[in-house]
Amino acid sequence: PPGGGVMTAASSAAVPLRVRRRRRSPLRLVGAIGAAALAVAIVLTQTDLRIGEALLARWFVQAVTGGKAVATGTTVYFGIGTDEVTGLSITALCSTVVFIVPIVVLAAGMLTITRASVRRIAVAATIGIALVVFCNVVRFASAAWAYDRYGREGFDIVHRYAGSLFVIVGFVAAIVLTLTIGRRDGRRRSRMVRHGGAR
Repeated sequence: PPGGGVMTAASSAAVPLRVRRRRRSPLRLVGAIGAAALAVAIVLTQTDLRIGEALLARWFVQAVTGGKAVATGTTVYFGIGTDEVTGLSITALCSTVVFIVPIVVLAAGMLTITRASVRRIAVAATIGIALVVFCNVVRFASAAWAYDRYGREGFDIVHRYAGSLFVIVGFVAAIVLTLTIGRRDGRRRSRMVRHGGAR
C-alpha cells in the first residue's frame, strides 16, 4: 500500500450467543399430573361437592330470605318458620363443579407449557376457583331472594337469565385472572433466562 503502511483485516464473524435452555422441573410434571387427576376426582365426587356447596349457600340464602334456612343433601330449604317452605336443589349442571374443572385443567396446561412457578399457578387457580364459587353461591342466594319476594316468575328470571349471566361473567373473569397471574411470572422468568443466558 502507498506510504508503506500495514493493512490489517478485521474479522466480521459474529460471536455466537449461548442460550441456556431451562430444563423442566420434575415438580412441574408432577404438578400437572396432579392437577389433571384432581379434575377427574372433582367430577367423580361432584355429589359430595354439591352437598358442601349447599351447606355454604345456606348461609347466604338465610341472609336474604325470611325465616330459617337449612341444607339437607344437595338441597337448601328456606322459609322455615313462615307460611311457605321452599327447597332450592343444586343439580350437577347448576353446581360450581362445571366451572371448577376447566380452571383446574387450565392450571395443568400452564404447568406444562409456561415457565410460571408451580406456587404461582396454584395460587392463581385457587383465586379463580374461589371467585366462581362465590359467584355461584350469590346466584343461588339471589334466586332464593327472588322467589321469596316475587314468586316463581322472579325465581325464573334470576335463576335462568340474570343469575346465569352473572356466573358466566364471573367464570370468564376467573379464567382471565388465572392466566394473568400465572403468565406474569412466566414472562418474567422467560426474560431472565434470555438475558442471563447470553455470554
